[in-house]
Amino acid sequence: MTANPYGKYVEGLDVLKCLEDTPARIESLVRGWPRERDEHSHAPGKWKARQVLTHLAHIEMVFANRLRFALAQDNYLVQPFEQDDWMNNESSQDALVALETYLSLRRMNLALCR
Repeated sequence: MTANPYGKYVEGLDVLKCLEDTPARIESLVRGWPRERDEHSHAPGKWKARQVLTHLAHIEMVFANRLRFALAQDNYLVQPFEQDDWMNNESSQDALVALETYLSLRRMNLALCR
């Protein structure tokens, strides 16, 4: 099994606290920037800010499903997905709609995790 490349960001930290704190940090940043920034990317060929927010909503949706299946089914096998294929189907999502979706799903997932 391949190591989680994101594990280094939470190593030694309370993961539940990280899951609780991250949405507020993201929300503060996104609501604080001018809406034109939603259409900017951090580098040529990379997703625009609104696409990154859509990706966060996608990831939270996938986490919600994986978590619930894992709790409800014996021998649940995690299903992979291709993030770029998902984005191709939904690349024009509004940034604030994507943010709200992410925040709502995270609240629901945190309630279950607690």
